[in-house]
Amino acid sequence: DETVDAVYVPLPAALHAEWTIASALAGKHVLTEKPFTSNAAAAQDVADRTSGADVVVMEAYHTHYHPAVARLKEIIASGEIGTVTSAKATFHNPHPPSRDIRWNLALGGGTLLDLGYYPVRMLTELFGEEPEIASAWAAMHGDIDRHVKAELAFPGGVRGQVDSSMWAPRMLGASLRIVGTEGSIAMPFPYHPQFRKIIRVRGRDGKRVERVSARSTYSFQLEAFRDTVRGTRENETDVAAAVFNDTATTEIYTAA
Repeated sequence: DETVDAVYVPLPAALHAEWTIASALAGKHVLTEKPFTSNAAAAQDVADRTSGADVVVMEAYHTHYHPAVARLKEIIASGEIGTVTSAKATFHNPHPPSRDIRWNLALGGGTLLDLGYYPVRMLTELFGEEPEIASAWAAMHGDIDRHVKAELAFPGGVRGQVDSSMWAPRMLGASLRIVGTEGSIAMPFPYHPQFRKIIRVRGRDGKRVERVSARSTYSFQLEAFRDTVRGTRENETDVAAAVFNDTATTEIYTAA
């Protein structure tokens, strides 16, 4: 259809690869929901088959586009909390077992792809290196992971922890805590910063609370997609970044 410029793919994770490829090869810019695909092999297939398409293929990792994430990177880079030694990111949100797609293995269900994706992506974005999966654990409901924990060892020395669940004793909450040799950073609900709107910093110069934008991550993302399509902005959540993250989640599943 010549009147269609772009396609948004909000389907279950296991269908993302097929329809992202189809859209790109039809000459349409594509905004594909997170997780980009349900495993590393599928993500690499998208990368291989869309590499020659003259279109934007962007993963809808909306958190990245909120200014709060850039601010976290600035605080870390400033050295205010010293050298980062560890970081923990959590996401717990109840979704009782049901016919929901989250509980359908064939459709790419499971807490790691739905919720755990965010803690994993947050840590890999902040510390910028491919981590080794030091350990991983999963509690299952049938063939679906309902609760997942993992320890990540980043080459730069940061020890990362991720903890996510959609059906577990701890039912609701999301947090980020970064610990350095001279202080720490804490952020409640870091994946949607517009909800709590704060970053707590304890560093060599004392304690403070920074306020962040109350504007939605999705608004920032949509503007970024528009501007990338127009050629006025780089694609910051491109296929390469998606392959990187899908590789990490696949390795966590393998370890667990």
